[in-house]
Amino acid sequence: METRFICPLGAKCEEARDGAIHRCAWYTKVVGKDPQSESSFDEWRCAMAWLPILLVNVAATNQGQTQAICSFRDETIGRQDVLNTILGACRGPANLQHPALLRHTIGDGLTIEEHGSQSGFDPHEHGG
Repeated sequence: METRFICPLGAKCEEARDGAIHRCAWYTKVVGKDPQSESSFDEWRCAMAWLPILLVNVAATNQGQTQAICSFRDETIGRQDVLNTILGACRGPANLQHPALLRHTIGDGLTIEEHGSQSGFDPHEHGG
């Protein structure tokens, strides 16, 4: 049995009449690869007919971007841990007890330590 696709709006995608080509604004040419079968295509179809293929393509792209962001986050956290360890060793345990040192807790138990003044320099402490 033959399958015939019809427009649910009852229109023709493209037709020649009155000396001009009348084309539906949704009649769209797409060139690319089918994300499910990897077969190439270069076709004209209704934009509504293209939606399932394009949505699968967008979902695959988003999945790849999400994986890249997660990898970047993991690398950033690892390098920040190394930096925190180095900075902690440079400051030494005596500095951790300094009264002007403020501790700010940031999620997951991480702390930021800074001196009491916003610039990190207290002129009263240095005879100024």
